[in-house]
Amino acid sequence: MGRLAAFDAMKHAGLLPPAMEAKISVLLAVANPSTARVLTSLGAGTLNLPTDLNLAQIAAIRSVTDLPLDIYVESSDEFGGFVRYNELPDIIRVAAPVYLKFGLRNAPEVYPSGTHLDQVVTALSRERVRRAEIALELIQRKLPDAMMSSPGAAGLALVAVAGGVDAVPDGDSRWAEGQLEQVISGDA
Repeated sequence: MGRLAAFDAMKHAGLLPPAMEAKISVLLAVANPSTARVLTSLGAGTLNLPTDLNLAQIAAIRSVTDLPLDIYVESSDEFGGFVRYNELPDIIRVAAPVYLKFGLRNAPEVYPSGTHLDQVVTALSRERVRRAEIALELIQRKLPDAMMSSPGAAGLALVAVAGGVDAVPDGDSRWAEGQLEQVISGDA
């Protein structure tokens, strides 16, 4: 959480682009409203929720933050292997704004990937798209008034161009570390 606080301080000091967002990993386990509140106050841009939260827990987290929530509809075995298609309408009702994520249960682990796994990675990617299509059809059928964000919508935490932020002089990482120490201590 210290890095998140430093990230937020660097954004406020102008050392990082103001539009740059910190996307909180599912591995950080934002499992309750208190954790969501703390991460929001430290500058999180989105919260990726654990895969095993029930609807009441998700709703409780939503009640303390306006940040977009990332929720796996289907998660890989490494993240619990949960499959939540039947809950999609309710997840959207209690969690919006929410970004739905698609892992694949019962799929081989392929990371780090290389050319030796091209066919497997391509097949897994196609299956994720197929599952997303199933989810979209289900949402359209069960929750026709749900609104989907447009490509590039705010809150996606997409890669941003630094635009105007000076690069580290001569690639000297000590400069950035010194600036970070100044920002954290309030001397910047």
